Amino acid sequence: MRRLLILLFATNVIWSGGEYIDPNQSFCLSVPPGYRVWTGTEKASDSYIPVCHADSAVCFEYPPKRFAGTTFGSASVEVTILSATTEQGCIDSGKGVISEEANAEYRLGRSRRTQVIDGIKFRHTLDGGAAMSHDIEFNRYWGFDKGKCFELATAVTYTNFAVYAPGQIKQFTNRDQAKVTSELNRIIASFQALE
Repeated sequence: MRRLLILLFATNVIWSGGEYIDPNQSFCLSVPPGYRVWTGTEKASDSYIPVCHADSAVCFEYPPKRFAGTTFGSASVEVTILSATTEQGCIDSGKGVISEEANAEYRLGRSRRTQVIDGIKFRHTLDGGAAMSHDIEFNRYWGFDKGKCFELATAVTYTNFAVYAPGQIKQFTNRDQAKVTSELNRIIASFQALE
């Protein structure tokens, strides 16, 4: 398989599709065309609740025009390399969890849902939040390989349909969300840790 090396130094670039390889050669993943690519620490979003974070290595934001005229906000796939140097430290990083009590549920010794991606066992959790009639749902995966702690995350945001007057906007339905989440999960499944 031929690899396409893309070094992105600018943010807010529309992806033409294919394999993205991290400039530091830490990971790669396959992303369909049309996603907005955010790199560096200056990341923005069209969504009220941001789906891209400053500490991520890369964030691919779902093409917003696909659900124009609905309560869809934004969606993304993000890859972050955390500073943990052990598998236990990777899982117990506490990044992105709502409370320390919740973090206790993510410890390696406990029964946690896992998913194997590229031969790496990732621990998985669901997370979410809300602000001013806007909701966000996260799927987060933490895995440790080749001395690196990887956090893979998907996020989907939308506005509560009930806050709009009837006929003003179409609802971003559960079926729509399942379609978006399925595409984001295919990107996550393509993740590969590199040497």
